[in-house]
Amino acid sequence: MLSLSAALARRILPQLSEEAPRSEGLRTWIGTGSFYVDSAPMLKSILLKNVVLTELIPFVSYDYERFALSSMESLLFCGSETSRPQALGWPAAKLYYAAFFGAHAVMRATGHAVLRLEGAQAARITQIASLYDPTVQLTPGTYLSRLKQGQQLSIDVELGRLADSGGAHDQFWRCFYSFLGNLAEDVASGNEPEATAVAGETSEIQNVLSAAGLHPGTWLSGVRNQITYQHKHGAWFPFNNSRTDAVDYVSRVSIRDSSSVRRDYNASRDPLLAFCAGCHLIALIGVDLGTNLCGRLRRNSRFEQLWNRLRQERPHV
Repeated sequence: MLSLSAALARRILPQLSEEAPRSEGLRTWIGTGSFYVDSAPMLKSILLKNVVLTELIPFVSYDYERFALSSMESLLFCGSETSRPQALGWPAAKLYYAAFFGAHAVMRATGHAVLRLEGAQAARITQIASLYDPTVQLTPGTYLSRLKQGQQLSIDVELGRLADSGGAHDQFWRCFYSFLGNLAEDVASGNEPEATAVAGETSEIQNVLSAAGLHPGTWLSGVRNQITYQHKHGAWFPFNNSRTDAVDYVSRVSIRDSSSVRRDYNASRDPLLAFCAGCHLIALIGVDLGTNLCGRLRRNSRFEQLWNRLRQERPHV
């Protein structure tokens, strides 16, 4: 297991998945939960304060579990269509979503989220905020949320509006890139035992995310678009300029030790191999966290049963 996975596991939220998840997740909690609002205009963020952790966690658990399970399902079945020697289009898309969902799960498990607030959620926050500051006006859009320790035993939820530039996937990967950098800094400042290894592993993943000059972190999304929407890289019939080594890689994708995945493919020379290995690695980090969480929960807990049942599934080729 990567040292990065161990550092992330130490940051899993307390009580995550210990109780039955609450449907529709964090957005539902915003519509029904108890909090008051403190604006921080200089930071361009909103704080939902005095949040009771036991009330919030079941909603966070819902979001975490849906991402974690969909990531592993995508990972397990991404190679099920590679029986055709050159077919890579749909297998590559599945592997990408294994990483995309896995990265979401990693962030949710540790108290971070990239989420879309619709009109109803924005209106409720604005309504509550007006009791304290009538100038606060929240609008629908994509936000980065982060749980912060509040006073005594309470939790604050910080919401920061993301710029509308780029698509939803690019927005997310930019946030994940920054999330990894902040994690490495936090591990180093805390003098944690794996600080040096975490810094190196984080840098390697960030290098993949920002390959081909796509700083800060949208390269996987860019290659996914090239494969899925532009039909590049010979991934679709008639497979012109296809890369059988990438097809072979996806056909052998499995759940295994995350530290065994190569992180040194050259994205300029071998873009498909770098793409496949990068997606595989991020998905496996999500698997590491899910497996660690199952070890913390009571035996035969609901999430553990779902997790183990899915891991036993095998594709029908």
